[in-house]
Amino acid sequence: MADGARGGATASGRMWAHDADPHAAVANTAVEWHGRDWAMIELGTDLPTVPLLLHEAFHAFWQPEWGWVTPAGGGDTSLSQPVGRAAVITELRAWGSYLETGDPAVGRGARSIRDWRLDQLSDAERERQDYFDLWEGIPEYSALRWDRTPTGEVADLARSGPRGGSWFRSLCYTTGPVLGYVLDHFDPGWRLGLRAAGSLSSMINSAVPPTESGAADLLDAYGYAETLHAEESAHVAWSIEDRVLRDRFATMLWIPNPGSVTFDPREVRHWDLGTFYRILSVHTDDLRLIVEDGAIVTANWSWIGLPAPESYDGSALTVTGPGWRMESMSPVHEHGVVLSSEAPE
Repeated sequence: MADGARGGATASGRMWAHDADPHAAVANTAVEWHGRDWAMIELGTDLPTVPLLLHEAFHAFWQPEWGWVTPAGGGDTSLSQPVGRAAVITELRAWGSYLETGDPAVGRGARSIRDWRLDQLSDAERERQDYFDLWEGIPEYSALRWDRTPTGEVADLARSGPRGGSWFRSLCYTTGPVLGYVLDHFDPGWRLGLRAAGSLSSMINSAVPPTESGAADLLDAYGYAETLHAEESAHVAWSIEDRVLRDRFATMLWIPNPGSVTFDPREVRHWDLGTFYRILSVHTDDLRLIVEDGAIVTANWSWIGLPAPESYDGSALTVTGPGWRMESMSPVHEHGVVLSSEAPE
């Protein structure tokens, strides 16, 4: 630790301890503090896993080296639709089979299934998935590589599918390491060209040729029809729950995003108004917002929408609504809060 970064910290061997800023948003992420970049881990009752520590450590040198990139647009709803979800599962099963067998022909088939899946997406959704495969998937891949995770375990990860009930934000934690391990087989030097390529998709396209016949003859081998039927059945209940959830946002309290947001990536949904985050928090010097049951963030990250409270007093220092609580050092209205059914422009 550099002397300028110690700032009152106390040493115990090679470890340094310092009281955290009480207004800081604690999360698994990388932060800039005292002129240095750090990996931050939120400690619970258990110690963090080695891959988690490595993932965040990778962010600490990855982000300064590559710079901050604005996330791609809002994308589309394909990852909440039966066809889109079944296509993802089928592609991952194919990659899992390749990682298990090492057969290049199986890998070419997986590439064809991937092409077929991506062709169904909008341009914005392809760009969005490319972005997260790069900025979250590569750190996840690197963590598994550094932890010497066997290829067989990554094949199992592929077959088990994406994590969480919603894949809009969490898909990359599966596709990133899976595609990385695939590239390790097809093109062991691929990492040296990643910066120029700018995406895992372009690296896969360069390294893994598709089959001449395409995906049509391969889908049944990986259970696409059965998976689609199961996803269609599950989607009925999901749609009902999603409508109930949307109804809570008929009128919203919108607050300008102060740029200090943390969230749980496993419960994220794409809506027309913006992106729904089940768990979200904001911490600044004069504002604290804790969301435990849903908020919306606009596609450009300018506004955060909250289900409107039963009553709203802009002169208050504390406002509570359905599933959230906001505390301010000054009257809430001074933060530019707007009560509306649509996001402010």
